[in-house]
Amino acid sequence: MKKISFWPIWDEIQKVRDNASKEEAIKLANYYIAKDVYCIEAYMQLIDMYYIMWDLEKAEKPIDFILANNLGIGGIIDKSLLNYIKAVLLSERTQWFEAKKYIKEAIKANPDNLEYKRLFATIEFWLGNKTKGYLLLKEILKDFYKDADIILDAINMALDLWYIEDAKKFVKVYYDKKDEISFFSKSKKYYDKKMEVYKKALFNDN
Repeated sequence: MKKISFWPIWDEIQKVRDNASKEEAIKLANYYIAKDVYCIEAYMQLIDMYYIMWDLEKAEKPIDFILANNLGIGGIIDKSLLNYIKAVLLSERTQWFEAKKYIKEAIKANPDNLEYKRLFATIEFWLGNKTKGYLLLKEILKDFYKDADIILDAINMALDLWYIEDAKKFVKVYYDKKDEISFFSKSKKYYDKKMEVYKKALFNDN
């Protein structure tokens, strides 16, 4: 049976990314936007590509356009996801106060999403509410240890607050549950290298 795609333009652009280059894929996305200024699939691809290329300013322009025009909201896309993406981009640029506004909107619409809660905890931490942010993240980790980003954030926060035993516990969780952990934002190799550094520092493992 032929697979039905609900995002055919996204898939077409993705094929170009996979088989040619991001530059060619960007051209294709812009071609579709020139044909239809409200082509949400092309905008979402641009956000993803510019984020990967670490051109955060260019990544923000399409998300701002989508939010301003309510593109696809209530249909093919959830507004909470769009607010989350905007909060991520603002956080990467350390615009914590603005990021907090968007992630709060995302959580209001989808209060059970653990990734949204993780980002909220991180934002609170970097706004100076360090203990509050850390305790929020620690609570998430009780129920959800399968995300490498949550574990890494928890270790970094614990070390910043000098909760050394907590940091050790989180490193142990990473190694004990390694086969069950998901790696979303970066490769497994990236997290393995980070954990090796923490392991050597915290457990005097030479």
